[in-house]
Amino acid sequence: MLLLGPDPLGDDPSRWADLPKWAPYAGPGAWNDPDSLEVGNGAATGLTPAEQQSQLTLWAISKAPLLLGVDMTNFDAGDLGMLKNDEVLAVDRDGGRPATPVSQTTQ
Repeated sequence: MLLLGPDPLGDDPSRWADLPKWAPYAGPGAWNDPDSLEVGNGAATGLTPAEQQSQLTLWAISKAPLLLGVDMTNFDAGDLGMLKNDEVLAVDRDGGRPATPVSQTTQ
């Protein structure tokens, strides 16, 4: 399990241990949902830009819906850059299977 800063994986970081178990059930109409992203609030998230980027990447490889609960008129340049990253969005939208860990022996 990757933990960065105070809580970059949402309200319950232990949910990341559940995502590999959910992977076989993910697909069109049934996507994993680790929670809303903490991206889009600038410094108010309590996360560094690197932590926000890590969280967005983890959501994308999990094929999770990219849900934002923020006022999009307040995005700063860093937020907008992350959320408009075509490569990350393509991974999230590619319709393939979610990523799974090679090993869960270390956390």
